[in-house]
Amino acid sequence: MRKPSSIAWLMAAARLIGSNPLPRTALIAGAAIAATLIPHETNAATLYWRTDGTAGTWTSSIWGTTASGPFNTAWIGGSDVYFGANSTGTYASTSNEVGNVTVADNATVTMTAGGSLRNSAATSYISTYNIGTGATLNWASQSQYITGVYAASGFIKNGAGTWNMGAGGGVAYTGGFTLNAGTVIVTGASSFGTGTLTINGGVISASGGKTRTVNIVLGGNFENTGTGSDVWSGTVALGNATRTINNTTTSG
Repeated sequence: MRKPSSIAWLMAAARLIGSNPLPRTALIAGAAIAATLIPHETNAATLYWRTDGTAGTWTSSIWGTTASGPFNTAWIGGSDVYFGANSTGTYASTSNEVGNVTVADNATVTMTAGGSLRNSAATSYISTYNIGTGATLNWASQSQYITGVYAASGFIKNGAGTWNMGAGGGVAYTGGFTLNAGTVIVTGASSFGTGTLTINGGVISASGGKTRTVNIVLGGNFENTGTGSDVWSGTVALGNATRTINNTTTSG
């Protein structure tokens, strides 16, 4: 049985056109200007994860300085990351920063959480995750380091693919989360931190029956999906246009 999720955070700021219960597609009109996190330009070097399918640890010498290898370079803190093929690994760095992350089209990357992830000063602590078409990044339940300047960490999700954060984050990072395209899967109450959640498109798949307290800026149409009765709490700012939210949540 399908049922709408708890989206009082939308109803409080928008006029829903349709009947009750909420239809799968709701038209929303509002009058606020949507804001978007803009990634900081960076000259960070890019390191390439090995492409032969052999599992590795983030801090071991499994990186290449070009997409074709050789893959015998140790991790260099602050680097951008590129996964060009199906990959499996374990994150194990607690002191080195990680820049932007890219997953090539149609690649599936599974990274086991470990340590605490530090975003890079080279990206002003706002990391962009570009997940290609048909690609999936499974990096669930990774904790985030937010001491000192790292408290301002945030994320931008680009690309048509899927980023499975699971209960990742789990802490009060304040730099915000921007979804521009593709799917982001979350199960934690603080997966989006405590900054602004900006939705310019894509799909949010939220499950676990959590209450998520985060302010929303709606800059485009998107799909709200997942399993269970999640509750969203916070203010909502709507763009100067009619927005379409496709609600496909299911009970569970």
